Amino acid sequence: MLRKKGDANKKIGEFDEPEVYVSYAWARERKDPLVEELCTALAAHGLHVHRDSEEMQPGDRISRYMESLSAGRCVVVVLSEAYLRSESCMTELYRLYTNARQRDEEFLHRIVPLVQDDARISSLRERLAHAAYWKTEHDELDTLIRKHGPEVIGADDFHRFKRIGDFYRHVGDILAYVNDVLVPRDRLALSRDGFAIVRDLIDLALV
Repeated sequence: MLRKKGDANKKIGEFDEPEVYVSYAWARERKDPLVEELCTALAAHGLHVHRDSEEMQPGDRISRYMESLSAGRCVVVVLSEAYLRSESCMTELYRLYTNARQRDEEFLHRIVPLVQDDARISSLRERLAHAAYWKTEHDELDTLIRKHGPEVIGADDFHRFKRIGDFYRHVGDILAYVNDVLVPRDRLALSRDGFAIVRDLIDLALV
């Protein structure tokens, strides 16, 4: 059972406050903190925020948390270059997309995208670069598997390999949908008045 520190007797979904998950890259957060400030502001306005560093305990399954996040009603997705190069982050994003049955309106209704300055998703060329990155990853793994035979890869890793193939086939659509959402991308504009714009978007997602 995943639990927030101090809430050991409560299951997910039993909190009194509206719930929101945050999907982000640790590498970007260590370099340029945003998520800590965001989560503090959201909690101050009555939202129960699910964040991996706060909820996961030693011995918990990372994959189980990721599944819970991907099934959340509202997920704040903090997109950065580090996010779009992380298999774990991309797994969360892709599962959100497939859980929305790959429909743009349903997908966009469940997420609040915060696009960081290094994400580079505004143009077709930039989105193609992200797809090309994951195609290269997939093709290099495919070459390795073919060289040594399918017996070198376990069942779980084979599913991960197949999912990386899904990344490059669908990331262009995912990022095009995200890029079409009018959300301020300037840090100061986002954080103004305790992230008021983000809170308004979360309210829309939770309706």
